[in-house]
Amino acid sequence: MSSLHFIRFCFVINFCLSLSVAAQEPTLILENARVIIGNGTVLEKGTVVVSGDRILSVTKEPIISSSANRIDASGKTIMPGLIDAHVHLAIPMVKDIDSFNVFISDSLPHVLKEFLRHGITTVRSTGDSWPYIGEVRDQINQGKLEGPRIITSGPVLTYKEGHPATTVCKDNPLCRKLVTRELSSPEEAKSEVKQLAEEGVDFIKFVSDSLIYPVSLPNDIEEAVIQQAHKERIHVEAHIAEVSFVERAINNGLDGLVHPPKMPISADTAREIGTLLARHHVPYTTTITGYIFFSSPSKEAFKTEGVRKREEAISRFRQMNDMGAQMIVGTDWFYPLTKISPNLGPGAMTYTEIEHLVGGGFSEVEVIKAATISSAEALGLDEKIGSLETGKQADILIVDGNPLENIEALKETVYVIKDGKVVFSQL
Repeated sequence: MSSLHFIRFCFVINFCLSLSVAAQEPTLILENARVIIGNGTVLEKGTVVVSGDRILSVTKEPIISSSANRIDASGKTIMPGLIDAHVHLAIPMVKDIDSFNVFISDSLPHVLKEFLRHGITTVRSTGDSWPYIGEVRDQINQGKLEGPRIITSGPVLTYKEGHPATTVCKDNPLCRKLVTRELSSPEEAKSEVKQLAEEGVDFIKFVSDSLIYPVSLPNDIEEAVIQQAHKERIHVEAHIAEVSFVERAINNGLDGLVHPPKMPISADTAREIGTLLARHHVPYTTTITGYIFFSSPSKEAFKTEGVRKREEAISRFRQMNDMGAQMIVGTDWFYPLTKISPNLGPGAMTYTEIEHLVGGGFSEVEVIKAATISSAEALGLDEKIGSLETGKQADILIVDGNPLENIEALKETVYVIKDGKVVFSQL
């Protein structure tokens, strides 16, 4: 190499290195706060440094920067953005496509902002109108729409005449068409999974048994769904109420449960399920608020029976967890709940879920973990989100107070960052 070429080479290398260093310059410094990192470490007085859409560092040391914006978060707690691992964002409650389009364009953006306002920076859509929810997800990813990160299954796979085709979507052909795929054979199952994977769903969800609903998914169809999904390299989640069907699905290769089994179950059964889930690394989603609400015959019963049902179910969760099962937080939120109670609104219901879990005996530390890094692991996103660590996406929640001592502090949201962008601020 000639000296001139060498000089040019060095110039290019140095120029690229300077760009790299510049890209790592802090753009936002959050300081003087308690920091729940999410990996088991808590800094009582720490600093989180953001560069662009990433976390640059988390440290106890003061940071010197002349260009970065600084937020003094004294008396507050900085923590990872929350994850709600079971929501339904776009199930048609109307029967004509024009009215549904109005919901998508006018109402859904408000819903998405409400999730962000409550500090929920990622949601898992476990059965929604396809391809509408995929388009919403993509608009958010492209920065064209403000909302939490969406991981979606698209429609729900079920047996012909099964849930939710003849339950939630009863007498609503539009809902049935957009939200479900009714299967009648293994060949049809493989074809549907392959097509959905090609169209861009993030995972597959199916409904298995008939403990609550009209029909069960035959085993050969269930096997076909799981095998084809794994062939397409996407995860498979299931809605399963009956305990025996949980074991069947896990033996078929299931990756996760979007609900726990239907309560009540015995303590011995809970331990058996917990052992099975732990052995096969299959997490389950809590949805305790949805369980209490949907199993109550009236609003009054929801209020009066709620504590009993919560304690009954959560005692079984504890026994499952004691056997090594992984619990993640999800609510089963969908739009009509917003009109019933403020505590069941988008984001607010996630708080309600968390409060139920703590009220039922789980520690604040356990529940925050379940709503952050454990959920990220279950979604396959733990290298990207779920904790405040160098290189991860800057999904950050700041609350007034200490949620490790009083979980209600989570309601005191003062600052939310998603992908490095401030999406809510009261500072």
